[in-house]
Amino acid sequence: MTVRALPLLLVALLVLPVPTTQAQPPQTEPFTIGFSSFENDDRDIFTVDSNGSARTNLTKSPRSQQEPAFSADGTKLAYVDDGRIMVANADGTNPERLNDETLRQTQPAWSPDGTQLAVVTRIPNGDGSDSVIEIYRVADGVKTGAIPIPEHLTGDDSQPDWFWSVPNADSMAVN
Repeated sequence: MTVRALPLLLVALLVLPVPTTQAQPPQTEPFTIGFSSFENDDRDIFTVDSNGSARTNLTKSPRSQQEPAFSADGTKLAYVDDGRIMVANADGTNPERLNDETLRQTQPAWSPDGTQLAVVTRIPNGDGSDSVIEIYRVADGVKTGAIPIPEHLTGDDSQPDWFWSVPNADSMAVN
């Protein structure tokens, strides 16, 4: 390449369009937020629009409901009702117990595909209790897994959440 061509190459690189990525459009408002609230001596699950209007009580029960978790597709609601996991339609209708577990369960978290719930189960241990994360199939309440605390450790597992990992591209290479 000649010395005269170098400035032309630099100018060409500066004026060429640069590929860009587009940011996702912001979610339109109002969007809905779920929460638990203590009103009239009862703790219930509510939703409200992000602008503060349209507050709706979804559970309306004399028992204590809290810790709402909405499925990723927005059609289902899981929550804690006096230590039991309930699954209902997102508007609170048709509530059903997830399982027949007699131990206290809390903190439901939906799997990304909406077929399972991770919950925290309190296991009695002497004068107190330990918490373990258990996985249940939503369709029939069957326990499909548990994440126990190793026996050589003491701990209190809580606040489960899900994510799907993407396989490493190198591990998918075909030789």
